[in-house]
Amino acid sequence: MADGGGMDELDARAPQRVFLGAAGLFGVLAAVVVALAVLGRIHGGLERVLLFRYGGDLVSGLLLLLLLVLFAAVSCLIRASGWSLLLAVLLRILSFAAAAVVALWLLLIGAAPATTIFQGDCPTGYAVQERSFLFLEIGRVYAVDGIWGVQAGRVGSDDGYQPFADGAYLVSRADGSLEISFGIHSADDRDGSITLPERLAACG
Repeated sequence: MADGGGMDELDARAPQRVFLGAAGLFGVLAAVVVALAVLGRIHGGLERVLLFRYGGDLVSGLLLLLLLVLFAAVSCLIRASGWSLLLAVLLRILSFAAAAVVALWLLLIGAAPATTIFQGDCPTGYAVQERSFLFLEIGRVYAVDGIWGVQAGRVGSDDGYQPFADGAYLVSRADGSLEISFGIHSADDRDGSITLPERLAACG
């Protein structure tokens, strides 16, 4: 009988433990989202920073989506009755609706991982995140250090073409600078170029 009572007590505490664990994870994720928002503000916007080869806006959006889903799940563990039950149900609906909105936004801004820019086999210390929208391509060039990058310039192409992901670019060095030509269709036909400070010495 004592063993049965102990098991009943453990079963009764299980939802509380799940709630506390989820609440702790929620707090950690919320702190990370706030930290990213602060870093984005320092650098002029979350889209201007790169984290783990993805734009800061995309990373923070994914974390926010996880936060909303976790919040909705935790709210389902709250026992309520009467008016408090109505409030809890409304809170769950709003949480899932907000998660759906964030998920749609992520689909709209979604992009492949940033492409590291090389000169031959030598990394340049830069990467570019390309996003296509209708007939335009917008790329942000980042100066990258490890998992972190800060925007150093912008590039763009017509027809939604992503030249860096396609390897259609050429890097040349002169006087401590890199000239990156992109969207190269022929010797005299290219979409544009950008000049950036040299960050890494040439190799090979």
